[in-house]
Amino acid sequence: MGFPGTTDIALNKLLKSLLALALACLPACTQAPALKPLRILFIGNSLTYVNDLPGALAAIAGADGRALAVSTRAVGGWTLAMHDADPDTNAMIRKGGWFAVVLQEQSIASVDNFRGFHDAAVSLGAKVKAAGARTLLYQNWPLKGHPERTGEYRDAFESVARELGARRVPAGDAWNLVLQDSPGRWAGLYDDDRHPTVQGTYLTACVFYGVLFQASPTHQDPVFGLGPEDSAYLQAKAWQAVQDLSPTAQTALPDALERPPEAGCNVRSRSRSSAG
Repeated sequence: MGFPGTTDIALNKLLKSLLALALACLPACTQAPALKPLRILFIGNSLTYVNDLPGALAAIAGADGRALAVSTRAVGGWTLAMHDADPDTNAMIRKGGWFAVVLQEQSIASVDNFRGFHDAAVSLGAKVKAAGARTLLYQNWPLKGHPERTGEYRDAFESVARELGARRVPAGDAWNLVLQDSPGRWAGLYDDDRHPTVQGTYLTACVFYGVLFQASPTHQDPVFGLGPEDSAYLQAKAWQAVQDLSPTAQTALPDALERPPEAGCNVRSRSRSSAG
């Protein structure tokens, strides 16, 4: 006969071993299985890669438990016509597997050379459709000295979006809403005559988030360190711009809506090809 309590000790050891084995067999995340991230390709120039807009969008989505995998083909100063003729851009589109492809035109080309913008967007849009993806048209903002041209940009992008059956991402409209409310804040969106500060990039990323998920981000800026007041202000302006879209453009993109926020199992990946 053993010492008093020996049987209890042996039983406890056995139970601990069984518990450890059971825990080891559990998946790494016991929440709902992680869905594959939505894969989005950005095509553009410095208005895309300055402050890494695609990465900012992925981080904002990640903070809300939504998984995005973003890739970028952005070359400084390029127009969509240049991308349309570029073998590398075409190869990235043909690679396929994209949920959506974002087309960003050179800063003034959409209004100063509408025909060139139109023809390139239509051509690229057809290639995106052939690859099984959706087209998002990134409506940028006017040069800092010409805010009155916002309507021209809106009309140009809306016209092409309707022809393509694409979604317009009204970043320029959100910038204009800031101008109407606070010229000082609006000036702070510009780093020079056209490129965004981190505030401008965050505002733009929130507009993309709203178009994709038909919702406003729920967390403070996780990218640039903006405070709660600035984060909430820019989120509100982005969401207002999205809500001001036509009713048919206010619904979330189908697959995006089917992917609810995931608690604790977010996945984010990112690749980038840029120059200039």
